[in-house]
Amino acid sequence: MGSYTCGWPGGGVGWAPINLLNEKRSKRARAGHQGRTRYVEVGCSRGAAAPRRMVVIRRLGFGLLGLLWSGALAAEPGLELGVWPGVGRVNVAGQGFCTGTLVAERWVVTAAHCLFHPLTGQPARLGDIHFVAGWDRGDYLAHARPRAVVIDPAYDWSARQRQAGFAHDVAWLDLGGPIDVAPVPIALRATPPVEVMLIHYSQRRPHLAAFSRACKVIGELGPLWRLDCPVEPGASGAPVLVADDEGGGIAAIVIGRTESATRVGSLVLPLREGLLPRP
Repeated sequence: MGSYTCGWPGGGVGWAPINLLNEKRSKRARAGHQGRTRYVEVGCSRGAAAPRRMVVIRRLGFGLLGLLWSGALAAEPGLELGVWPGVGRVNVAGQGFCTGTLVAERWVVTAAHCLFHPLTGQPARLGDIHFVAGWDRGDYLAHARPRAVVIDPAYDWSARQRQAGFAHDVAWLDLGGPIDVAPVPIALRATPPVEVMLIHYSQRRPHLAAFSRACKVIGELGPLWRLDCPVEPGASGAPVLVADDEGGGIAAIVIGRTESATRVGSLVLPLREGLLPRP
């Protein structure tokens, strides 16, 4: 299977500096945001020509620097986050952001690769990680710093561009106590649902969540699901939501996107018992 190499060893698509100059300074400080950040351009080239039927997996990381994916988003702007208030941004000070979801009184789930520096693979310092629930153009419902981070022991950052790295790309932020936000329940599914929804932030729309409705599960890749809804950098860790006869909640998280000659979609990791944190 081919892959993309974008600016640094190991592939990846890069990360998005945080630039929130239009936000209120007090909230910016409390939520761990940076001021103006210098942008550095990176190039992106495919290592080898891919057959037309090949599906190329691209890690979303924190965003793109100098290379913006121009695919159309099947998403609606202006999502009323009151429906899913537990969804928010996971900010890493001086580095970028991903999407995360409060799933229990003190637990936030996101993608593990969001908590590693995209160039060096060094884990983020605990004090630099912030969860901002319901982030909406400068306002938010709650902000907390995790007391601890639990990463799947089988996750290997150096294998993040291979299927072996995708299968365990999950991290849990332990907030140490409750915040004043209703969590999104976990909805484990033994088999892929027919249709799901996505809520995610992205570099293109960093301050307003997008809601992708009626995403179809179009296939499986080992333990992963492939969806037909495209996503952008910043969406890593975003909740994949189900609402069916078994109930509603988060069934998986976004970890990357797929590309073929005719389709751009997303790659998601279903939550399962072995990936859940211990109480």
